[in-house]
Amino acid sequence: MSEKRPIYESDEAVYLVERAHDQLYPDTRGRVLATEALFEALLSLDRNGFRVNVDEHRDTALYILIGSNKVKLAHNQRDGQITMSIRSGPEVPFPGLVYNPTQKKWEGEEPDRFHAYKPGEKPPARSALAVVVDTVVKGAGYKPADW
Repeated sequence: MSEKRPIYESDEAVYLVERAHDQLYPDTRGRVLATEALFEALLSLDRNGFRVNVDEHRDTALYILIGSNKVKLAHNQRDGQITMSIRSGPEVPFPGLVYNPTQKKWEGEEPDRFHAYKPGEKPPARSALAVVVDTVVKGAGYKPADW
């Protein structure tokens, strides 16, 4: 017996339902785990003038040094929300990231323009790691061409 193909593509609809559910009943544990994984990925980028260190007083915070500029990223262990402060300024919510409850990870609000994708298909979301590095580099006062 042949399998009946669905008439309607449901990927986006499922994503929207899961996003709505996450707003009503946030997956706080998933967000915390996703944030911890993102911070581990940032630590692995410690090289070539991009220094990444864990805050010695707060293990849920990282310091990123680019030249003489310092950016602090921190996260709340209750809900995984990420904040940023530049040059010892106030902590503000980190811009440009959304939590994807389907994949249980942070991703960029913008589409990925770095990787090629098939024509006619929706581009995937930008990597959260790329969003963080791009924002930190720009926040430290560097333009991509300077870096």
